[in-house]
Amino acid sequence: MCAWLRPEARTSAERMFCHVHGRGKNAGQMIPGWPYSFVAALGPGASSWTAPLDAVRLGPDDDDTEVTAAQLREVAGRLASSGAGTRVTATLSW
Repeated sequence: MCAWLRPEARTSAERMFCHVHGRGKNAGQMIPGWPYSFVAALGPGASSWTAPLDAVRLGPDDDDTEVTAAQLREVAGRLASSGAGTRVTATLSW
């Protein structure tokens, strides 16, 4: 993990560095923030619309894979119990 630019500054204890995608070649960067894991449903057909289903804030001690797996199991269980669809396809994006 990188050092803070101003280590003496007051911040949230759970703030971390988050990767942000930029435009252009090698434009990604790390900025201070609070990472979240989102689960969204994609509509059928050629549409860019999504429906957010769940969001979980990741903490500094969380294992991203374990949190995401638990989140997907919980969302899939909610969808199954509601009868919303018969097929669930998961795509992970980091």
